[in-house]
Amino acid sequence: MTYFYARDENQEAVERITKPQSIINNTTNLARAHRLYLNMATRQQREAISHLSSANADAIFMASLLLSYQSLKLIPQHSTSSPYSPPIQWLKMTKAVATIIEAAQPMIRNNSVIALMLAYSTEPDLKDELAMFNPLYRQPFEALLDWTAHPEPELDASIRIAYEKTLAYVGGVYRALLNKEPPRAMILRIVCLGVLAPARYIELLERGRPRALAILAHHLALSQAVEEHWWFHGVADRVVVGIQSILPAEWQWAMEWPLSMIRVGRP
Repeated sequence: MTYFYARDENQEAVERITKPQSIINNTTNLARAHRLYLNMATRQQREAISHLSSANADAIFMASLLLSYQSLKLIPQHSTSSPYSPPIQWLKMTKAVATIIEAAQPMIRNNSVIALMLAYSTEPDLKDELAMFNPLYRQPFEALLDWTAHPEPELDASIRIAYEKTLAYVGGVYRALLNKEPPRAMILRIVCLGVLAPARYIELLERGRPRALAILAHHLALSQAVEEHWWFHGVADRVVVGIQSILPAEWQWAMEWPLSMIRVGRP
């Protein structure tokens, strides 16, 4: 991705550690080179966004998609040597992609990549609030919102709403699977959690709240249904097993359904 950007002070370091003989002698250089390139791309992507125009909107959009994909694929395998970290950065990156699309809309050309994508992605209608957050969709997973059996620290109205809306969204994805929506629509629903989930829910994830983690496990367990798509290959297994490894004993019950999904791939 950094080939689209200008050379900077890290380029010499990248060239030095990515010489073929160096890679052969020390394969850890690959990981270091990846980090350097990714940091360069992210920094220069931020600079490009500050000068968003019709001339660079498509390039910024495509680079943002690639960075979002990277953040999802960099989800580590569960390791006993260090605690698992959920893919919060991926959720934030997908939100950033949506922000870029929104900002670029007034200036995009009819034949641009963004315009074509918006014209093609008509279903599901992500702007339909009731369809995305219908409270009835929470029903299969209602136990996750049992405040009495599983108390939530510092529970207030904003936290309750964040959980209820996010679980309704996840339930909507599950309903779409039961209704046999095409894979393209399923993928869009799964990717857009970061776009549509309340910001308060993301905060709860960052604080490591078990309920928030369990809801994320349910959501990404559904990606097993589209596991053959390159974007989600291996994601469900890594996330579900990873989240299970950091949930306290009193929340392990909440992993039964996600674990069953990754075993069979269907409800």
